[in-house]
Amino acid sequence: MGVLSSVKQWLSKLNPFSKKDGKEVVKKLLENPVNINKLIRDDLITDGTILYFEYSAKDQTEIFDLKPLIIVFGISKGYILGLNFHWIPMEHRKKLVEQIIEVNTKNKKIQTPLEFHYEDFKPLLKNIVFRKSVRLYIRKRMSNNGVVIDPKYLMDAVRLKLEHFSE
Repeated sequence: MGVLSSVKQWLSKLNPFSKKDGKEVVKKLLENPVNINKLIRDDLITDGTILYFEYSAKDQTEIFDLKPLIIVFGISKGYILGLNFHWIPMEHRKKLVEQIIEVNTKNKKIQTPLEFHYEDFKPLLKNIVFRKSVRLYIRKRMSNNGVVIDPKYLMDAVRLKLEHFSE
């Protein structure tokens, strides 16, 4: 085994959420949406789940993200509270994901939702960069179809230019 491959192997152990082909996997997921409202009704989407969906805001006069990429902080009958990565500048997204990964390195089951809750994020709201990122989504205004992104591809997902804001 060469030095380069052993370094890559060591780095992958440090960050189990990063995969070499991650961007391609995320792009394929985006091509095959699932019924996220059914998954919510079946309690298959919980806090820490990463979602990408289309959204139509109630107030169309304000700028809003038409296709949010969120980590779920809470779900109620009519709403989803989530952290929308698209409201965070790219360089800060990467730092935030690294922090989320650090919190979750003890999580041996990568297939489970991330353990990153609103309480973990709350101290960051003091920073102006993160203030707009926590959003409350009306479930009736979410499209039925969306994508649930595996936690191991979070860094790859936030690096893609998926944001689409209203005008």
